Amino acid sequence: MTKVRFYARDGLLFGVEARGHSGYATAGNDIVCAAVSAVIAVCECYLTDVCGYATEVLQSDEPMISVRLKSSSDEEKQNCHRILSAAKATLEENAREYASHLRISVCAERSGKKI
Repeated sequence: MTKVRFYARDGLLFGVEARGHSGYATAGNDIVCAAVSAVIAVCECYLTDVCGYATEVLQSDEPMISVRLKSSSDEEKQNCHRILSAAKATLEENAREYASHLRISVCAERSGKKI
């Protein structure tokens, strides 16, 4: 199962992390994993390449990918929240259709502490 976790602070999404293989099909043929990868790649590209924001991007062969906003201006936080909200809505729609292969959650933090 692929687990996607969105990170929120003070009500605004600032990061997303996906872990695991969905198991829908073999690696390279899995439409669920492909959808997750594409959505997160668009977020990373938008934040880093289009907007020029400072981000932290991590990838591993686990499979795992993580994108977090490191910028701190209010405008950047709001813009990041918008793109991640769109990603979350898209992946939640996929999770409804592929519930046994994809799980979406939100981890809320307050002042850097998980709540």
